[in-house]
Amino acid sequence: MALKQSIAALMLLASAALAGASSPVPTDPFVISTNTAVYGKRVSQQIPAIARVGTRWFCIWYGVNKGQPGISGEGTGCYNTLAMSDDGCKTWQEIAYFVPNPIVAAQSVIDPRLIAMPEGPLLLLIPVSGQKGRSRSVWTVLLKNPLAKGEPFAFGQPKYIDFGFVGSPALIGGQVYFTANQNSSGTPPWPESVGMKLHRVLGITNGQAQTELVSRLPYAAADGSLNSCFEVSLAETGQGHILACFRTTGSQYMTRSSDSGKTWDTPVAFTGQPNCNNTKADLARSPSGRLVLAFNRLATSRVNMCVALSDDGGKTWPHYYVFDERTKPGTSYPNVAFGADARGKYDGTIYIAYDHGRGKGAPEFTQEITIAKIPEESVVEGKPTHTLHLVAK
Repeated sequence: MALKQSIAALMLLASAALAGASSPVPTDPFVISTNTAVYGKRVSQQIPAIARVGTRWFCIWYGVNKGQPGISGEGTGCYNTLAMSDDGCKTWQEIAYFVPNPIVAAQSVIDPRLIAMPEGPLLLLIPVSGQKGRSRSVWTVLLKNPLAKGEPFAFGQPKYIDFGFVGSPALIGGQVYFTANQNSSGTPPWPESVGMKLHRVLGITNGQAQTELVSRLPYAAADGSLNSCFEVSLAETGQGHILACFRTTGSQYMTRSSDSGKTWDTPVAFTGQPNCNNTKADLARSPSGRLVLAFNRLATSRVNMCVALSDDGGKTWPHYYVFDERTKPGTSYPNVAFGADARGKYDGTIYIAYDHGRGKGAPEFTQEITIAKIPEESVVEGKPTHTLHLVAK
């Protein structure tokens, strides 16, 4: 109750501060709930993200508990579910829900991301959409005690970051970077609230992540003709060097920075592997030093969930493995993380969370959130193998 009251107070303060401001206006924040009786059963769920703190795994995804099973996936009333696993992703316990604020109209809490902060907390990045008179906005919230045992989990206050969806965060030079991605359409010039905006986390103050805007990533086409949801993911390729991958209406595109994200090269289409148009891929850097890309390895359909590896900073991608070939229904929205042993040393395992059966009705309705565990060296050696674990169904 105290948490809800404090969030409501924060919302009122934010609304007062924004009163009279020129549009666009950010959404109000979500509300945090632990009511499994209400939110523990869903008719649709999709778009997961995973992160590891110590040997404990966290997975977050969004769905809805009302409407037609499988189809009611992106409308009003969607919320995020956060779950944890202490046995290497084999079994999961739902621990919190990030839900629309009941005192405002038509919110939808969507496409979340996660990353373990160097300071210890788990950073959650959560977009809120659909609120009447407000523009889709990215909010952050910290799980301050992610390794809690025997005591309640403690969350900080939500903090507004920017307009849009959120890209997959990454550690770059020991700091967390991520993008806020707001769709842009029509002819230029576009408003300042749209595009791919790179943010850096400066630290934690009073239980909130403090961030700064670093730069804007260039569009794949200067006229915006390839613009889509962007859904940027990032990977460090060397000191001060970053590779970014983002969605377009064509293939995936990639762009590079050699000055810690301040400026970016002209984006180029990713041609290292066949890849699906107008969908999300996920780029990450393995503790081994290789780059890892998870994507749909077919140009026109969200099927053939695949992982590819690069030994040269993303110039070539010779190693790949289609680890989920299911087509009816398909697979989509991968997110990459890496395992570790009890001492924190990389255990050689790539973890990829993704959804199966997103947006499908009967008889293809599955609404699965799945994690694939793939030994990295098995892909390099040409003898790939994997294990699948079901997070939620």
